[in-house]
Amino acid sequence: MMKKYVLPMLCSAVLLVSACTAGKTVNVDETVQLRCPETGLMHGTEKAVETNKDGAPIAHVSLHDFTGSCKFAKDGAKAILVNADLTFFAEHENAAAINFLKDVKYFVTILSPEEKILAKSVFTTNIELDETVGSGLVVESIEQHIPMANLNHAGAYKIIYGLQLSKEQLAYNRKNGISR
Repeated sequence: MMKKYVLPMLCSAVLLVSACTAGKTVNVDETVQLRCPETGLMHGTEKAVETNKDGAPIAHVSLHDFTGSCKFAKDGAKAILVNADLTFFAEHENAAAINFLKDVKYFVTILSPEEKILAKSVFTTNIELDETVGSGLVVESIEQHIPMANLNHAGAYKIIYGLQLSKEQLAYNRKNGISR
């Protein structure tokens, strides 16, 4: 559904790059230092407004933060393993809102050095809202495996995270200037 929007957004979006893996070097041995892929949130997809059937906002969800690291497999099939912890935050608009948000979708996209989409995966999480404070937090741990012939090129790859927005949510974000 969002396929036609993803490529233009990836190509034109300003990435919010994290220091967790971007440009980080990893010593494979005494003579070789390899750079981890850049990672970031896709501008405009880090927040979503959940609405009821009448279109009134009932909850706000955000891909609040992420941290991660990478490892290099140099023996056998060469690959990069990127581990990330993605933190999701949600708060509801009023006490009548649902107690937890089910099936909050988010994506992980791997881009080549030429910024072509190599892989995109969509995941689902549930965020339980605490009734006393009206908000909730969940951390999802993911691992991405990127095979490559030459590990020296790893730093030129990018891994992008974001909420998998519906057309309506994307239009709402654009109309209301919702982003970080």
